[in-house]
Amino acid sequence: MKQGKIYAIIDTNVFVSAFITRNKESPVVKILNLIRAQKIIPIVSKEIVEEYKQVLSRPKFKIEPNHFEDFIEYILSISVSSSDLIPLTEILPDPKDIVFYAVTISSQDKKSILITGNTKHFPVKTLF
Repeated sequence: MKQGKIYAIIDTNVFVSAFITRNKESPVVKILNLIRAQKIIPIVSKEIVEEYKQVLSRPKFKIEPNHFEDFIEYILSISVSSSDLIPLTEILPDPKDIVFYAVTISSQDKKSILITGNTKHFPVKTLF
């Protein structure tokens, strides 16, 4: 793989898994480390950030508020914001996933990728 920055839309489930796993070598923890090293640059929208906040604050995940709040603040400091989304005609199994897909499609000028643990929720497309 080319040594450069990867622009990625990161599904919330990746962050939840990274925060709750005890396996420091798991793929989701490696993704978090690549974000911290700024090798992966998140692309976010206002709706995606709101979902991160809502989901990561759920008591069932037992994530310390300061931990995920600091993380979201960091994500916002290094991320690229996407607001001009291309209208989509696809219907996804989980309507909450549409924003992640829309940002991915709308960010193809950066050759962005979608990182998710729920690949069955998204259409398979090669866009570049």
